[in-house]
Amino acid sequence: MANAYYSTVLAAAVDKVWATMRDFSAYEWAGSEANAAIEDGGRGDAVGTVRRIGDDDGAMRQRLVELSDADRSFTYEILPGSPIEVDNYRACLRVRPVVDTAQTFVEWSATFDCAPGHAEHWQRFYAEDRFPTWLGALRERITT
Repeated sequence: MANAYYSTVLAAAVDKVWATMRDFSAYEWAGSEANAAIEDGGRGDAVGTVRRIGDDDGAMRQRLVELSDADRSFTYEILPGSPIEVDNYRACLRVRPVVDTAQTFVEWSATFDCAPGHAEHWQRFYAEDRFPTWLGALRERITT
């Protein structure tokens, strides 16, 4: 099993950051160019909710596995049949207060399986490209 990890500090209060990202149906904070929608009328804070990102031909489906307001975290998984070359993908986003500076520490981690010899590619893809891009979009949203 491979893993990817990225963290950053945002110049905003933890409650503001958590309120922006906790709703699984509100994915626009990540600056995603693809449309995201909850399937079957589910709620964005209900474990088991499935969101579809992208159009029908290339849609990625993700299921909310855990949501904790006490821990300010949520975990999701990518469902089989999604157009990505990894299996058993599970990710966690977590926010924590930086008490000294009234900022927010944000971390995004993921574990997944992939074809032999491709782990480094997918680790870099998430940890050096996608996670920083999505959290950069969050930074812009909450600090402007």
